[in-house]
Amino acid sequence: MPVPCRTRGVLRGDRGSRRAAGAEDHGNNSIPTIGIGGSAACDGQVLVLEDMLGLSPRTPKFVRRYADLGPAIEAAVAGYARDVRARAFPGPEHVYGMKAKG
Repeated sequence: MPVPCRTRGVLRGDRGSRRAAGAEDHGNNSIPTIGIGGSAACDGQVLVLEDMLGLSPRTPKFVRRYADLGPAIEAAVAGYARDVRARAFPGPEHVYGMKAKG
């Protein structure tokens, strides 16, 4: 996969050049460089939100997980489904009533 850190107008794709591409490019080019695992020397980083929040089944090498929200979301959805099936939700406090005509 090509790395979006440009070096002399060429997109470098080999893994060994990722760190070098970001470092070499920083300060030598007026075009901002955006990295996807291309090193901290790039001007910005792209990261998939689902990976960062722990919603993906695997974590790519270039991702730092800042949360593990998958289990909490699964538990919330299961609780909601359980309450709906048991007719415990929505309760009277969650619904809008009909106004009487008159």
